[in-house]
Amino acid sequence: MTSWGLTLIATGLIPQRFIARLPKLFGERIVSKLHQNFATNDIPFNLLSFGQLFGIVKSKGLNLCNEIKLQSKYGSERAQSRKEMGNFYEAFGVTKIEAPSAVRKHFNKKRAQNKKPS
Repeated sequence: MTSWGLTLIATGLIPQRFIARLPKLFGERIVSKLHQNFATNDIPFNLLSFGQLFGIVKSKGLNLCNEIKLQSKYGSERAQSRKEMGNFYEAFGVTKIEAPSAVRKHFNKKRAQNKKPS
C-alpha cells in the first residue's frame, strides 16, 4: 500500500468518506451508533477498524429493513381497518365521519374535473 493510502487510513479519512457517502438519514444513524459505542462526541476514526465499521453498518441496515417491513405491514392493516369501519358505518346507517381536509380535497377534485375542456 502506498504511503498516501496509509495516511488516509491512519487519519481516519476513509471511514469518514464511507459514512459521508451513505444516504443521509442512514449515515446519521451510523454516526449516532458510533457516538454511543465510543461514549464521546468526537469519534476516533483512526481507532475504528473496517470490520467494526462494517459490522455497525450491517446491523443498523438490518434493523432499518425490519423497521420498514413492520411499518408497511401495519400500514396495510391500518388501511384495512379504515375500510372495515366504513362498512360498519354504512351497515348501521350512520353517516361516515370524514376529516374536513378530505371533504375539501374531494370538492376541489370535482371542481377541477368540471373545469377541464371536453
